[in-house]
Amino acid sequence: MGLSLGGWSLAKGDTKEVSAVNEGTGSGAAGTDGETVTEIVMPRRGGPGVLEVRPRERPAPAPGEVVVKVEAAGVSFAEVQMLKGRYFGQPKFPFVPGYDLVGEVEEVGEGVDSDMLGARVAALTETGAWADRVVLDAEKLAPVPEGLDPAEAVAVITNGV
Repeated sequence: MGLSLGGWSLAKGDTKEVSAVNEGTGSGAAGTDGETVTEIVMPRRGGPGVLEVRPRERPAPAPGEVVVKVEAAGVSFAEVQMLKGRYFGQPKFPFVPGYDLVGEVEEVGEGVDSDMLGARVAALTETGAWADRVVLDAEKLAPVPEGLDPAEAVAVITNGV
């Protein structure tokens, strides 16, 4: 299984296993029963060829958070500049890029309405969206209408800011 983002396609298993490096997607609690998720890591400056597909432990939501199964994540000017190390305020390398996403709420943390389960949502993450599962603050999500293509919906997020 691999990830495809904006024409960049990366195959899982081509890189070494590492521990979690994504600091931009929420706090999360301990992982869920040893399950793993896949993320695309920007380990250093360079072009698309430096990106690495890595597994990490599946996050669990803390109170007020949800786990979103990512359907689409944007690739924009911000990520291109991050690859060059030129984006204002970007995290230190290594990190998981991804400024925005559209996905489905897969798990809710304590204090989050269970009616959110299965909801299609959009989020402006700044970093962390290039993963197949992301932990986010439930209050910072926007609903996405059913029937709207996820790739089309994610294109609106950054442009709508």
